[in-house]
Amino acid sequence: MDKIVEHVEKSHKVVITTEEHAQDLIRNMREIDKLEVSCFGYSPSKAVERSIQESDFCFTILSKDEKVMGIFGAGVSKEEPLMWLLGTKELDRNPMTLLRHCQKWIYAIAEAYGSVSNWIHADNLVCLRWLQWCGAELSEPVEVQGELLRKFKINVEKQNV
Repeated sequence: MDKIVEHVEKSHKVVITTEEHAQDLIRNMREIDKLEVSCFGYSPSKAVERSIQESDFCFTILSKDEKVMGIFGAGVSKEEPLMWLLGTKELDRNPMTLLRHCQKWIYAIAEAYGSVSNWIHADNLVCLRWLQWCGAELSEPVEVQGELLRKFKINVEKQNV
């Protein structure tokens, strides 16, 4: 039984991440996320394992049909607090589920750390627009392993939390 953190009727649940969720994410990871993690030398399996291990917390987004849409978390790296989300193809099928309810999570995470950042593939246009809607500042594209990535940063003082 999943430990529910948020339940939005007829939409989604946010639950504490389990090993089963992680394995589902690895099997069904979106191609853009696979490409993104490969830029840092990670397979989907290693990216999920490392992200979960290095995070202070991890939550899984489940669709109304109980399918893993994605896993997100945050933690402090050597340089700065990082926030991440890796998605499955289910997320692409139900993007409004995430969009309608994400800002409160983003702001709460940014508030907990003061600011959060990470890198995102420059071709991940839907997620880039979503991050900007959430108040993220985006860097110019930077080439990493032959791919263009953009750094995003969300500062709590720029949000109305």
